[in-house]
Amino acid sequence: MPSFTNSSDPAKIPALPVFLYLDPVLKFLGINSSIFFQSTKFPKNSLPWLTPDDLDFYTKQFERSGFTGPLNRYRCVDFDWSDLRMYHEAPLTQPSLFIGGEKDGPTIWGAGSISRFSSTLPNLINSVILPSVGHWIQQEDPDSTNSLLLDFFHSFNFGQ
Repeated sequence: MPSFTNSSDPAKIPALPVFLYLDPVLKFLGINSSIFFQSTKFPKNSLPWLTPDDLDFYTKQFERSGFTGPLNRYRCVDFDWSDLRMYHEAPLTQPSLFIGGEKDGPTIWGAGSISRFSSTLPNLINSVILPSVGHWIQQEDPDSTNSLLLDFFHSFNFGQ
């Protein structure tokens, strides 16, 4: 059993890191974290896409390296605003693909941005929201994710 929890229920283990990194992000976004976590549904059973071996692997990696690296992404949000200011409201013209999960918080919160993809991503090849999928689309629905990625890559000629 991972050392960062006293729980004997593996279904509760993946939820614990959410509290560690989401609280500062929610504060940054102006979202009351206590209300957010009260309204968040955590799984009651083990997740079919997160095996005990997977959980053991991730646990060992975090025990070895800590959470500093993953948390640094959120610590740099303010730098993004400064560093990317020159691109404010500029469309991304590279060919792109968006895959989101129906139950993914950022996909739900970003619904307004997603609805503007036709103007912000003029070369969007496809935008798909996978039903009943959360944040880890590649683990939760690998077949659909891989199929969408392959379709996207096959849409290019690559000199052939």
